[in-house]
Amino acid sequence: MLPPFLRRILTVFFAVLTSGFFAAVLFIILLHNREVELPAWAEKFVSNQIDASLSDLNVRFETAYITLDESWQPSFGFRDIKITSSKAPGPVLL
Repeated sequence: MLPPFLRRILTVFFAVLTSGFFAAVLFIILLHNREVELPAWAEKFVSNQIDASLSDLNVRFETAYITLDESWQPSFGFRDIKITSSKAPGPVLL
C-alpha cells in the first residue's frame, strides 16, 4: 500500500498524462482536412528557411497554414504568395 501523499501525486500525474493524450488525439482528429494557420513566429521561421534556400529570390506570403490530407500526411500551404528576384525588378513569372 502506498502512502497517501504518493498516491495523490501518482493520481494527479496520471490524470494530467491521460488528459494530455486525449487532447493530442482530439487535436489531430480536428486537424484532418482543415487548414490551421501557423502562429507568427512559425511563419517567420518558415519564411527565413525559404529565403535561405533560395538565394536569388525573395518569397513573401500573407499566411501559412498546416493541414493533414486524406492519407494523414501533414502539408504546408501558403496564401497570397509573392516571389520577387533580388536581381531584377518586378515579380517572377512562373
